[in-house]
Parts: sequence; structure tokens; C-alpha cells
Amino acid sequence: TEYKVSGFMLGTVVELTAYGSQAQAAVNAGMDRIREIEGLMSVNITESDINSINQNAGRGPVKIHEDTFNVIQRGLYYSKKTNGAFDISILPLVKLWGIGTDQARVPDEQEILRVLSMVGYENIVLNPKSLEVELTREDMALDLGGIAKGYAADEVGRIFRQRGIKNAIINLGGDILLMGNRPDNTPWKVGIQNPFETKGQYMAKVEVKNKAVVTSGDYERYFEQKGI
Repeated sequence: TEYKVSGFMLGTVVELTAYGSQAQAAVNAGMDRIREIEGLMSVNITESDINSINQNAGRGPVKIHEDTFNVIQRGLYYSKKTNGAFDISILPLVKLWGIGTDQARVPDEQEILRVLSMVGYENIVLNPKSLEVELTREDMALDLGGIAKGYAADEVGRIFRQRGIKNAIINLGGDILLMGNRPDNTPWKVGIQNPFETKGQYMAKVEVKNKAVVTSGDYERYFEQKGI
């Protein structure tokens, strides 16, 4: 039995597909879990943990939900491991460019340098015992957009396994977790979009079983200025 549900969460189209007698219950529970994670970690939801942290930057630690703490802790791990190439404190710079909003623009070099001084994972302090996070500078702000969807996909996979689902597609718009095989027992096939062709024209495809396939393309979210 196949059961499929889609919706708009985490800034993208989410589609969950599961196979088996418990498919409907599993998919509904998975959608509820994604909604819960979004409520904790989205910068677009006023009452989220992330916004509480950002609003209290430079004012002291903020106690948050264990889910949010775990994702921030993992995000900080990768920020350190990449020496800041991945940095969860990037939000001030993201806002400066405004990609995806009506205010999208190319900032000048002075603006970029000024805002870059606000970005720095070194100024994030974690207290695992109390589940508190502190941003030590008042102009800092966190953005978990580069890691929260992966966490959500893993959580849906956990829920599916708990409910006995062996075959499923967890598609969070560019972050795809594939469980088991296709119903005919062949591997899942994932097409990789050709960025220079119309939607649906793939440049390659991968065959996978029990793996995640994640892509990120600058042709998805962008604006044009003076032909660039």
C-alpha cells in the first residue's frame, strides 16, 4: 500500500511517501514531526527557539528545546570543522543580500565587510547541561537553514522505522532520504537536475538504497542585476 502527502514547510515543498500497512499513520506522524521542527528552528516563525536566541544576542543565555540544541550543537561542530566555510551564524549576511525577498540587491564592499564582522561561530556558547545557548555579541544571529532539513529527514526516517516502514521516500526539496528499495525491489533512482535546462531535465542519475541524496544549486534561489 502506498500513501503520499505533500505540504509546504521549512521553506520548501515537502513530500512523504511510504509503503506498507502502516504507511498512512507513519506519513501523518512524519508530517507532524517536520511541523514541530519548523516551529522550533525557522527564522520565519516569530516564537521559534532560533528567534528567541537571536533576539537575546549579547544579553545572556537562552534555554531552548533539546531538538534545537542538538541541531545547533551539530551545526557548531561543522562550523568548526570547516573553519567557518559552513557557519550557522550567517543570518546577518543572508539578510543583507535579501535573496528571495522584494529587497534583493547586491551590497557594496563596505556593507559586506561591516556585516561580516557580525558573523562568527566562535561567539556561540553552548551549555549542554542546561540546554542553553548564548550569542556573546548583540549583532549576531543564527540561521539553521543549512542543516535543519537534514535533521528533519533523519527524524522522519526514525519515525518510519519505528512504525515498521521499510520502503519510503522522504523528500524535503533537495534533501531526499530513501529507505529500502522501490516496491519492485529495484534501487531508487534520483535524477540530478541540469541547471542550464528546463525543470525535469537531468544531467545524471544515481541509484541508491538506504541513503540520502542532497543537492544545493545557486540556480534555485537567485536574482538578476545588470544581466548577472
